Amino acid sequence: MRSSTALSALLLTVLACESGTQNSRTQPRVSMVRIDASSTLLLSAFSGFRDPQQTVVRDQDAWQQAWTVAHAAMEPAPPVPAVDFGAETVLLVAMGTASSGGHAISIDSMDASGTSQVIYLTRTTPGPTCMTAAVITNPVHIVKVPGQASQVTWREATKTLAC
Repeated sequence: MRSSTALSALLLTVLACESGTQNSRTQPRVSMVRIDASSTLLLSAFSGFRDPQQTVVRDQDAWQQAWTVAHAAMEPAPPVPAVDFGAETVLLVAMGTASSGGHAISIDSMDASGTSQVIYLTRTTPGPTCMTAAVITNPVHIVKVPGQASQVTWREATKTLAC
């Protein structure tokens, strides 16, 4: 009796594992990539991007141009960071011109599934009681992420600071 109970439990375990394996084969694999300091190529309140922008950079020429615009007000501009476009993609978000300090934009994470990516970003603005610098800003965040995506969807959250 004990032997048949153990055998039944083992059989159910194997079937459950096999069933889970079949499901994982039919479901697309999704992996969350957190954006951290090692992924960030540039995070700045000052850039040459005057208009809001969400861009996927897929080649060296476009990367050189984006880096030049990002550092339009800086002479000399720092060297362009190396990117292996065979294995990586550059994501760029710019907030456009803001009339004061306290504004920011950031790429927070990415869900990747095959050749599609969902990029999550946050636009931060100062609240009405915040004291901010009287300066024109153009926030930008540029990151490099693993893989190449043919389809990118941007999801934006807005955060207002309570000072």
